[in-house]
Amino acid sequence: MSAEVIVNDAGDQFISLISENMERLTVRQYTLKSPVAKGMSVLVGGIFEGKKVYIMDSKYALQPNGILYGVVLTADEKSGEYYSLKAVKFDFEKEDMVFAEEFRFTPEYLASVNSLDKSGGAKAKRLEDIYLTDLILTPEEKLIVMAEKKYMEGGENSPYYAKEIHLFAYDQFMGTAWSSVLMKNQKAPADEAFTGISYRYHLAGNTLHLLTLEELNGKHDLYLRRIDTSTGKAEAPKAAGLNVAKGEDTAYVKDFTAWLGEKDLVVVVRPSKKANSLQLRRLQIR
Repeated sequence: MSAEVIVNDAGDQFISLISENMERLTVRQYTLKSPVAKGMSVLVGGIFEGKKVYIMDSKYALQPNGILYGVVLTADEKSGEYYSLKAVKFDFEKEDMVFAEEFRFTPEYLASVNSLDKSGGAKAKRLEDIYLTDLILTPEEKLIVMAEKKYMEGGENSPYYAKEIHLFAYDQFMGTAWSSVLMKNQKAPADEAFTGISYRYHLAGNTLHLLTLEELNGKHDLYLRRIDTSTGKAEAPKAAGLNVAKGEDTAYVKDFTAWLGEKDLVVVVRPSKKANSLQLRRLQIR
């Protein structure tokens, strides 16, 4: 049930599996040139520091350079607390695996996340509801791992939220480059669930553009953030100025937002709560 299949332009198939009680990550490559499959496997769970650790989330991506990357989030089986993030580079041409340095989710990391939360609400006592969302390879062959905090408020017909984006960067040798956390404030009604939140990204050179629909400082709008993938430095979010109506039907704003290029995108908005129609707009970023 854990199998995930990726097919490249040459017809090669990469099948990723999680086995051995959610502890082992295995990738197999099936090509049209040979009936023999190539396989690579690594144990990412097990007993560490007296804790039994298992894979709780995984993400794979075949990049333009032909190399498959796999990333997992691990957790302590007894407490359910996040334990670490592990990344692996699967190079089937060289029949080699490169392992990134394990990123541990320490109390200090949680404290740093809490220090960024200016919402005024109760501070998180543990990391939770964080899911891997994207693996992006930059022109410098730096791997950017993105994870997002998404959750339901609780109770029937309660809204859904997305509050944080966690970013982890590795260089071409899978050495740790930087990590950061971006805070955001997204909310969607129960009938839209996760479709009404999250983000759209576009990579232009070494700049990662993130577009979100959220409410900041009392203004509900599309917001743009730019991240320098070389350093991890992020610009403050900038409102697009679309005056997006805040109502029960917001998923279309995200679902129909598409990047056309580094500075051009199209969006669909409802200009007011009373409007009976949607508007397609082209947005140009300065």
